[in-house]
Amino acid sequence: MSKEMIPFSISPGTGMMDVLGHSGYTFNYAVADILDNCISAHAKNIRLFFDLASKESYLYILDDGDGMTIDELKNAAVIGYKDISEKRENDDLGRYSTGLKSATRSFCDDIIVSSKRNGKKCNSIEIDYSHISESKKWEAFILNDFESEKEIGNHGTLVYCRKLHFTDDISSNVQVDSKLDSLERSISHIFGKFLLSGEITISIQVKGSIPIKVKGWNPFGLIENKSTKVVYNDTKKYKGHDISFKAYVLPTFNNLSKIDQDYMNGKGLIDQEGFYIYRNKRLIKEGGWLGLDKLGLDDKCKYARIEVNIPSALDKDFKINFSKNSLDIPDELKSVFYDVAKKARKESKTNFNYQKHPEIKRTTRKEEERIWKTSKSDGALVLSINMQHPLIQELSTKLSESELKKLCNVLTKSLPVSMIQEQGTTTVAYTEHELEDLMEEMYQKLISQGLEIKEAKKKMASMEPFNDNLNLLLQFFEDKENEKNDK
Repeated sequence: MSKEMIPFSISPGTGMMDVLGHSGYTFNYAVADILDNCISAHAKNIRLFFDLASKESYLYILDDGDGMTIDELKNAAVIGYKDISEKRENDDLGRYSTGLKSATRSFCDDIIVSSKRNGKKCNSIEIDYSHISESKKWEAFILNDFESEKEIGNHGTLVYCRKLHFTDDISSNVQVDSKLDSLERSISHIFGKFLLSGEITISIQVKGSIPIKVKGWNPFGLIENKSTKVVYNDTKKYKGHDISFKAYVLPTFNNLSKIDQDYMNGKGLIDQEGFYIYRNKRLIKEGGWLGLDKLGLDDKCKYARIEVNIPSALDKDFKINFSKNSLDIPDELKSVFYDVAKKARKESKTNFNYQKHPEIKRTTRKEEERIWKTSKSDGALVLSINMQHPLIQELSTKLSESELKKLCNVLTKSLPVSMIQEQGTTTVAYTEHELEDLMEEMYQKLISQGLEIKEAKKKMASMEPFNDNLNLLLQFFEDKENEKNDK
């Protein structure tokens, strides 16, 4: 006997609207979600206008984008009217078809959306969240001749948000300024690429004041100092799509002008180190090391910033949430992100150490500091071992000068040049233990010659192979200085 299947409705209750409004939005992220719609509609100019003094406070966001027909407006009022798996255009910043509703619900009780296609009639709809909650009905309303429609030019959209929640918590002009400063900074970061390229302009105005034009923020460059270094630049394929990586190391803070220090610092150098992940040029993740194994915020890494650009086609793989402020790295890509992070962190530590140890300067290595000397013979490059290198001298103390000369001569003339030319070659890196042993021998030699610790550090920092492993060398000397202080 087959069991009869009896269907029943699992349509969400109208309380779902409030659930969406409490799904991780801050006011700044909510506004950014609305701005996404403006940019996806090819807007060039976007205006945010606040009236916070009136009994019924409001914010409207006006753009000069493509605009919508009445049917498109009605669709925009429906939660999830587009399938999330539906292919999006490269300039479409949306995904879940919930942004307008969930974002505005997080900070107001009622919205009116007016929109106009080029040369067409302007249409308006109202979504009254209080009405939905009280009536238990999923319904919105078509309005005729909404007063603010006149703000729209030949084409565009106006989102009019009424009964703002946050005005209950604002009791002074100082608090208003603080909130709007925070919003301006957030917009300048999230949409920095669009603003800096001139693709869009965004202004913020409070009733009775002058509009403020938002300037784009570039986390990888400065206004006056142009010495930011690129230490990695590559593109990786993932599921047929390109993901670009570019790692930067900013110049040390103490060497910057006050203007650049303020621009670079933002919300704090340490909080801003790490990855900056952009989806279709829109910032999703600002700073931090994404929970990668053994990578945490570190004062020595505060100059390292990594730009990652991903396409919206990988939203599902990166698990980008609908408020577009969090993501997860696919397991298959974690090693790629980790390797790029290590390169940037290492160079940042070097920058930090040069700042902390001003007695050590970045200098071109002199001939006597190299283990291998170079010269020319009949136009060809000739390599020979530098017998005067301090490390060679120290390691060969049991050899007479003639014995050392013979040994170096044998090694130099036995160099397999033809094999290197035919097959190519690479060097095997020193292990930390090997380097520490060499450092200890060289250190003891220099101290026995009467050098102070700082003098020994300066000399060894210009000596191969220590100058290629400066972070380890400086840690070695920090330990030596601590040992001395403990005695």
